[in-house]
Amino acid sequence: MASTMVLTQSLLVVFICVASYGSCEEPTLNGSEILWNDKFDKKGEEGTGLKTEYDAKGLQPWYNFANFFISIVLNKEPYDLVLKVKNGVGDTTDFVKNDVALGYALGMTICVGLGFLFIIIMPIVGLCFCCCRCCGNCGGDMSQADKPNNNCKRAVFGAILTVITLMMLSCVLMTFVCNDRMSDTVDQMVDTSKGILNEAIFFINRTVGEVDKVLVVDFPFVTEQISNEISDENLTISVGAPILNELDAVSVKPIEAVQRLSDTTKQMRNQLEVITNNSQRLSNLTEELSSGLNKSRTNLDEIKTNCTKNSSLSSNTSCGDIDTSLLVTEANFTNLPDVSQQLSNVQEVVNQDFEKSAQEGLNEAKNIPSKVINDTSSIRADIRTQISDASKTVSNLSSDLSNIANDNIISRLKTWRDVEIPKIKDYAKQYDHYRWIAGVGLTCMLLLIVVLMALGLMCGICGHDKETAPTNRGTVSNMGGLSLMAATGFCFIFASLLMLLATICFVLGAPSQIVCKSIETGDLYSKLGLKQQCASFCGTFNFIHMITCPRVPVGIDCRCQVVSDFFHHLGLTDTLGLDLMLVLDDPSFWGSDGYILSRAILGEKNKDVPFSIGGLLQNCRENKPLYVAGPFAKAFNISDRLNIEKLLGNDSKQNFEDLKVNLSDVEVLSSETQRSLSNLSDSGVDNIDFGAFLNETSKGITAGNLTELAENVTKLALEFRNIGTPEANDLANKANATAQGLRDLDTNVVQVMAKLADDLGRNVEDLKGIGSNIKVEANEALMRAQEAQENIRINSSKTVDETVSKFINRVLGFGYQFTDHVLSLLKDDLGRCKPVANIYDASIAFTCKQALYPFNGFWFSIGFCLLFFIPAIIFNVKLAKHYRRMSYERDMEYGYDAEMYEMGQTSSLPP
Repeated sequence: MASTMVLTQSLLVVFICVASYGSCEEPTLNGSEILWNDKFDKKGEEGTGLKTEYDAKGLQPWYNFANFFISIVLNKEPYDLVLKVKNGVGDTTDFVKNDVALGYALGMTICVGLGFLFIIIMPIVGLCFCCCRCCGNCGGDMSQADKPNNNCKRAVFGAILTVITLMMLSCVLMTFVCNDRMSDTVDQMVDTSKGILNEAIFFINRTVGEVDKVLVVDFPFVTEQISNEISDENLTISVGAPILNELDAVSVKPIEAVQRLSDTTKQMRNQLEVITNNSQRLSNLTEELSSGLNKSRTNLDEIKTNCTKNSSLSSNTSCGDIDTSLLVTEANFTNLPDVSQQLSNVQEVVNQDFEKSAQEGLNEAKNIPSKVINDTSSIRADIRTQISDASKTVSNLSSDLSNIANDNIISRLKTWRDVEIPKIKDYAKQYDHYRWIAGVGLTCMLLLIVVLMALGLMCGICGHDKETAPTNRGTVSNMGGLSLMAATGFCFIFASLLMLLATICFVLGAPSQIVCKSIETGDLYSKLGLKQQCASFCGTFNFIHMITCPRVPVGIDCRCQVVSDFFHHLGLTDTLGLDLMLVLDDPSFWGSDGYILSRAILGEKNKDVPFSIGGLLQNCRENKPLYVAGPFAKAFNISDRLNIEKLLGNDSKQNFEDLKVNLSDVEVLSSETQRSLSNLSDSGVDNIDFGAFLNETSKGITAGNLTELAENVTKLALEFRNIGTPEANDLANKANATAQGLRDLDTNVVQVMAKLADDLGRNVEDLKGIGSNIKVEANEALMRAQEAQENIRINSSKTVDETVSKFINRVLGFGYQFTDHVLSLLKDDLGRCKPVANIYDASIAFTCKQALYPFNGFWFSIGFCLLFFIPAIIFNVKLAKHYRRMSYERDMEYGYDAEMYEMGQTSSLPP
């Protein structure tokens, strides 16, 4: 019993919580708003067209006549009787006698008593009637005086008997028709039962489909959105990126400035190294150049001296054109400023690797999204687990709902529809055939009597000759009289059997009709709401309490009884239904506190929630959703049951709150980096004499072009060679050697120095551009880094809280939208219960009308026909005397009868 209760409650929660033979489009997302796209099919929402009205096929007036008779004999409501049975009847015999037979069912008791009296007396009367006729009395004397008023009597008796015959014929016809209608009920039973089962299957399928739409499509969409929101990518976008953007201006940019300063420091180090190296090399090459130039100048001076001494040589050569004054250095690189100390200072800063420290700070700042992801990975894993568990629970719930609906309910309904009902129909058809034969047999008994009466009337009327003496009446007239007497005999023979069967059927059908009446009119349910009205109304009747209820403590029950009695006297009990209210609307009537329907359907804890069947049916007839039709809104807090935090788990809210990572430990610059920036500020690069470097590098290496001078010396050697003297040849050789020395010096020293001097000049210019303001930049970067560190320490918590709170509201907002969506569906669309009302109305129409009306019409037709048996017997006997051929003649004298004379021909027929 307990498991059944739990299953019932679970199914009910699923059915109202949560549809479908409508559109199954998936929801879509418009920003943070979910567009549900639930377009439930309105077609067929009122059911499959199950027939809920009864078509009496023209017999409704007769059925109304029978129901009117039943309402007369059972005109009291049985609810006081029910209360007595519920509270204990005490002496059963006294209860049955006084409360049932002489109280509630007094009219029915009288009718049943009259019926049994009829059953007992009719055979006795028939026997006495036969004996009486055998003794020549009761119309048994086969003589008739020819009185003047016989024609008038015959006409009056015939007219009365004709009316009686027609009335009985109509009853026989009604009996035949009602008997056939009962057989039709068997065929209608199959169609109605299948229709009811199809309606139930349709309603279950439709409602399960609608619920399935919510559970299988809408809820997974919500959980998927929540899962997507807490994914690495979306968490980076929704939480990490906003936090990073918020902190970027105060943390990332200072760190990037320090990083750029680190790059500048390395450039300065490199440039200082280049300057130092180039300066050293230029100094060394300057000495080498000076030595080479001095040597070349000495050689050329010797050649010029020797050439001048020999007139033949001086006149035939250009030795006098050689200018040795150009063989001197122009730039002096031996006196360049010493930057080794600055290089040492910068190198020390570079060795401290504050670039790495700055890069780590930059990475830590820019990795805030990753930090959010990493620090919340376990928390988000827990949330995903909760989402997965909730999804599995809902999926299993949907699967269980479908399985229960299909396997336990729909499959059984289909089995009943396709297997059991045809079997029942076969059995019903078989036994109904026997019932139909019995009904036809009973009807034929009545029909035989009616036919004999009709035959007697027709033969008597058509064959009677008023001019003919009673002893000379014709055969047709005599046959009419005999038919009437035969009808009288069959009345006595069949009366008891027919009345017995009619009484038994009356005992079965009349109470059933009273119960059905309360159900059909809705009195059984619609009057239940008058309890509160009764309580307030009865408040004005306290003064009557001591008179009407002296033994009962003052209270509403007694006061309501007063009002009930008051309206009983006014004949308004049916209008107010107070007796009924005191039975069914009193929770204590069902054996315990609370409402039985609320306790059975909504659970023990909701037993005090008022549950009106009439209200439920009325709302379902208006095709309202099941959640609105019943008191389910009071019993089930859907907003609370579908709260996304509860669906995900009790600690889901805290898990989301734990997404608030701590950024106070984010370090913009380490202490070592800050010390390095201070050292960089004091490196002295900005104090270097860049002008001295630029002044020397802007000069030429030598005063003249050594290559051109070497060419002139080579020409001089050729001139010496052309002279051909030994002395000239010696000077030519020395000139060639000097020219080659000049070329080598230009190539190996001058050009190298020129390139080094250009590189030195560019490096000095670059160093001047980045190093002249290095002190200010280092101090500014240090100051901004310290400010960023302080800002993170103070404001990061607030920034994280605000960002994560927005994120939580967005994520859980999907769940809250789902709750609102389900609540809206339950109130407006989900599980419209018109099919429930259709099933109820069709069941009542079949049971209380299709089946019960013909049954009541059948016994009522027989009983109504039996009502005419006594006058039929009387007038049959009276009229038969006027149609039968008499055996004796009787003279009519005024005041006395003459002697009778036996005729030559006597009737051989029995009297």
